[in-house]
Amino acid sequence: MDGKTVLDVASVAKMQRAVKAARVTGSSLRVVGKQSVERFTSPADEGTELLSTRGLDWIEVSSRDFTVRVGSGVIPADLDAALRPLGLVWPVRRLEAPGTVGGLIASGRGTTIKPLDGPARRWVLGTRLVDGTGQVLTVGGATVKNSVGYGLTHALWGSRGQLGAIVELTLRVRRRRPTDAETGASLPRQALDTAAALVRCENLAPGTAQRAVDGMAGGMRAISSTDGLRAVGCYAERGAAEADTAALRAQGIEARVDPGEDAGNGPAAMATARAALNPDGVFV
Repeated sequence: MDGKTVLDVASVAKMQRAVKAARVTGSSLRVVGKQSVERFTSPADEGTELLSTRGLDWIEVSSRDFTVRVGSGVIPADLDAALRPLGLVWPVRRLEAPGTVGGLIASGRGTTIKPLDGPARRWVLGTRLVDGTGQVLTVGGATVKNSVGYGLTHALWGSRGQLGAIVELTLRVRRRRPTDAETGASLPRQALDTAAALVRCENLAPGTAQRAVDGMAGGMRAISSTDGLRAVGCYAERGAAEADTAALRAQGIEARVDPGEDAGNGPAAMATARAALNPDGVFV
């Protein structure tokens, strides 16, 4: 860890104390999940304290209401294992190697098992988060038809910590179908960590995901989501990623090149990330 301080946050109160302490000292915080600490440790992170949500791993299922309350540090596979004996499933998956449920939602890169499940964000009913002042905010609720106030739960999808650190989530679940994949395929951690660049195709039109994967011929590994709305490819060379991206766009498939998982942690990338933080310096 190169001497980097990593604080395991095992309770909401502990998260609050950490944020309030950072405000007093003027230091920055970075919230990471169970499988992300090593990747976010960088010399460019000087002065930034890492808060790991690995201890926020409770799961409370209300099968009668078709909801489940989880800590943001729960791994999707563990959630799936808890729901399977009850004949239930949270039909959200991630193509990249799964980290935590909180990270999946904060990244905004989840997809559903089947197109008929609709947008992945509809399976998040409510959340508790700690904002940059250390206060706990409760957003949404435990019912599907919740029209009180603004739809901030959906705003958390892909927010990357700009609204606060997610500590707890209320998720909507459904009955498991025989055709549901057990966990869904994902790109392995090693492929992501060694990639110089990633090609991402998101919000695809139905039926184009496989075409996108076929068009990533220069990649080391490419995969599409089971709902057919996302595709991601890992590349050893950025030039190959840019060439395939241009070819995909020529076919009418929206695609973009992102830095590799490690490539995005260099000094320039970290400076950009810090500039995008909320005023209190809390992000995930």
